[in-house]
Amino acid sequence: MTTQYISEEPLAVPSPVVEIRPRETSNIRVRIGGFVAAIQSILFLAHWFVYQTWTFFRVDLDPPSITQAVLALLSVSFVAASLLAFRYFNPFVRLFYRIAATWMGFFNFFFVAAGMSWFVYLGSRLLGVTLSRPIVANLLFGLAVIAGLYGLVNARRIWVKRITVKLPNMPSTWRGRTAALVSDIHLGHVNGAGFMRRIVSMLTRLQPDIVFITGDLYDGGKVDPDQVAAPLKKLSTKFGAYFVTGNHEEFSDSTKYLDAIKGSGIGVLENDKVTINGLQIVGVNDRDSADPGRLRRTYGLHVERRRNMGSTYARWDKAGDRSHPVRVIRREFSSTRPTVATIPGTECLQAPS
Repeated sequence: MTTQYISEEPLAVPSPVVEIRPRETSNIRVRIGGFVAAIQSILFLAHWFVYQTWTFFRVDLDPPSITQAVLALLSVSFVAASLLAFRYFNPFVRLFYRIAATWMGFFNFFFVAAGMSWFVYLGSRLLGVTLSRPIVANLLFGLAVIAGLYGLVNARRIWVKRITVKLPNMPSTWRGRTAALVSDIHLGHVNGAGFMRRIVSMLTRLQPDIVFITGDLYDGGKVDPDQVAAPLKKLSTKFGAYFVTGNHEEFSDSTKYLDAIKGSGIGVLENDKVTINGLQIVGVNDRDSADPGRLRRTYGLHVERRRNMGSTYARWDKAGDRSHPVRVIRREFSSTRPTVATIPGTECLQAPS
C-alpha cells in the first residue's frame, strides 16, 4: 500500500525546517556509563532485597549459595541483554533478550511480593498475631507467579477500543468516518514481523478510512527495519496512513526507520502537515512535541494539550492557515501499550508492548 496525499484542494505543506542541534560528544560515554551503572546498582539492590526476604521467610528450601548465584546472574541479565540488543540483531541475542525481559516482568511482581511479605509480617507482630512465615511467603510469591503468567498471556493480546472524537468545524466529508491510531508497537527483539502482521490484519478487518501511527513503531535497538515493517505494505485505506516519530525512534539517527516506513508506503510527517478533504493533519516529532512555543513560532500553531486518542488539539494563529480545522498527530501516551484508535467514529486498537 502506498500512501497518497488526497485533498480537495492543493496541499499546503511548509518547507522543511532544518534545526542544528549541538552535539555533546566529549562526555557522552561517561554519561551513558554512569546511567548503566546506576540502573545496574538498583537492580542489584532489588535482587538482594528479594533474596533476603525469601531466605528469611523460607529457610527450608534451596541452599543459599545456589540461590545467590542464580539471582546474581539474573540481576545482570536485563542490562546485559539490552546492551547487546543495541548492537546486534540475531537469534541468540533475541532469545537472550526475551528471557531477560520475561524475568524482569516476573521480578517486578516478586519485588512487590517481598515488600508485602514484610508488611504482613511486621503488621501481624504489631497486632500480636502469629503467622507462619513460610505460609506468608508461599501465598504472596505464589500470587506473584500467577500475576506474571497473566502478564505474559495478556502481552500477546490486541485490544480494540472505540471512542468518539469531536473536532470544531469538522468538514462534512469527515463526519462518520473512522480513523485508526496505532502506537507503541515496539518492533525489535520481542515483537517482530509476525506481530506487525497481526496488527495489519486487525486494521484490515476494522477498515478505517485513514491510519495514524504515532511513534514507537520500533523499540530503538538493533533491528532490520525493512523486514519487521514489511507487513505494512499490505495495509490499504482510502486516505492512506501517516507516521510521526516517538522517543524510541530518536534514540539514534531515525533515518533508517523513516526510510523503511516510507518504503512500506506510509507517509511520514516530520513537523509537517497535509490537508485531506478539508482537514489539516499536522505531524509533530516527539522531540519537538514538548515545545509548543517552537511550534507556534515555526508554524503559527497554537497547541492545546487535551488528552484524547493520544494526540493534541490545536488552532492556527495569525501566522498560520486558519481556513481548515486541524488535527495534530503526536505521541502522548501514559501507557506503553501499542494502540490503534480513530477519528470521528473512532476505534482504538490496543496491543501490549
